[in-house]
Parts: sequence; C-alpha cells; structure tokens
Amino acid sequence: MINGILDIAKIEAGKMEVHPEEVQLKDIVQSTYTMLQPLTDDKGLAFKIDTDAYTLVSFKTDPKAFQQIVTNLLSNAIKFTQEGSVSIELWSEESQVCVRVKDTGVGIKEEDLAKLFSDFTQVENVMQKKHKGTGLGFSLSKKMAEMLGGDMQLSSDGLDKGSEALFCLQVK
Repeated sequence: MINGILDIAKIEAGKMEVHPEEVQLKDIVQSTYTMLQPLTDDKGLAFKIDTDAYTLVSFKTDPKAFQQIVTNLLSNAIKFTQEGSVSIELWSEESQVCVRVKDTGVGIKEEDLAKLFSDFTQVENVMQKKHKGTGLGFSLSKKMAEMLGGDMQLSSDGLDKGSEALFCLQVK
C-alpha cells in the first residue's frame, strides 16, 4: 500500500521516471501468469493465457512498469472473481501492443467505471467486505500506462457480468 501511495505521489509530482529497454513482453506476461496461478488454483478458477497473436521479437518499454500494470489487472480480476474464469491476452498489431484481462467476476455498474481510475476509490459491491484494498490499483495502472505512452480502458456489462481491462501501448 505504501509503495502504491509513493508511486502515485511520484507520478503526480512528475518525479517518476520510466526506463525503457528492449524486452520480451511474452516472458513478462507468462511470468506474471505463473506467479498468480496459485491464487486461481486456490479459488478453483479457470486461468487462461493467450499470447499467440503477439508477433514482435521484442518491444521497448519499462519492464517494471509493464509488469506492475499486468500484475495489478490480474490481481484485481482474481480478487473479484469467485467462480468461473480469468484470462489474459497479449497481442500485437502494426501500431500497438495490447493486453486484455477478462473475468467472470462481480462486474461493475456503468456509472462506476470511470470512478475506479481515481486515487483511493473503490466501488461498493458484495466482495468489498471480504477484500479490503487501497483503491489504487486501477488508478496507478492507468497512470503508468500513460507514462509508457499508452492508455487503459475498463468495461463491464454490469453487476455479476464480469469485467474487462484493456491497455495498449504504441509501437514506436
């Protein structure tokens, strides 16, 4: 929690720096998937990964920031999914690289979607009493995605209908 607050403060003050380097995004996504798989196993969730449509040999970005975004998105999806599945997909297009995390969890009311990108904001749902958090995950991830030259979107068809987080970075 303290690291999240410090990261937000650094970003707000313009003091956080990104350190781009040539990286293997498939490896980062795969290692994050492997790290979080015990959480899905414990809950009996199907956990899927698809990197087949990612065709770049390497990509220039800050590997720590990229992994933090992937970790935040997957952790949230796992936390708020009691049954069903969580999936992550990595693909590349001519002008961008994208990561999509989908779940069959509690979902989000349409009017609450934008609120989740504000610092220290959580929305009321059934799982909130069981899983306390700081309300920094989506906010920090969106800010990091923007620092990496990309953007993040969050969508849901409503309560009990799961959600989807998508972030894309531009190919330079």
